[in-house]
Amino acid sequence: MARSTKSLVTIELQDLKKIIRTIVRQDVRQIVREELARKEAEVIEPWMSDPESPLYQDMQDLLKRSQEGRLKFHTYEEVYGE
Repeated sequence: MARSTKSLVTIELQDLKKIIRTIVRQDVRQIVREELARKEAEVIEPWMSDPESPLYQDMQDLLKRSQEGRLKFHTYEEVYGE
C-alpha cells in the first residue's frame, strides 16, 4: 500500500520490486528491438556476430562467468514468486 504527500512517497518493498521489474522488462525489450532494427539496416550478418557490439561483449562476459561458475541463474518462480 502506498502513501504519499507532496514531497514523500512511501511504498512497500514488494510493490517497488514489481514496478522496477515492469520498467526494466519494457526498457530491455525496447532497446533490443531498436538495436535489431538499427543493425538490420546497416549489417547483413546477424546482429550478434559483431564483436564490437556492447551486447555481444556482454554476452561473451556472461558466458565466461558462467563457465567459471560465477553466475547463479534463478528460476522464473524465484524471480517472480509465481
